[in-house]
Amino acid sequence: MRIIIGGMSVEALAMREVTRIMSSVEYWDLFNRNRVWVRNHHKRGNRIPDGLYHIVVHSWVMDYYGNFLILQRQKGRTDVTVRGRDRCGIL
Repeated sequence: MRIIIGGMSVEALAMREVTRIMSSVEYWDLFNRNRVWVRNHHKRGNRIPDGLYHIVVHSWVMDYYGNFLILQRQKGRTDVTVRGRDRCGIL
């Protein structure tokens, strides 16, 4: 007997949920102080070992006239910066 919910089997729904959970886990590449790649698959949230670092980018977006891009992050809050981290295997 197969159980179908919303046109999808229970197995397909379970696999979709596992994929969603796994894709929400973020892994980083780690580098030494000279920006030499040391290892990958460091899970975000775990303590980074001493002497190792992950790359973070923080930038301001400005047009030709010197105007900065202002982003509305959430209602009533704005931000002028764009930031991010390298993810495992991206660099």
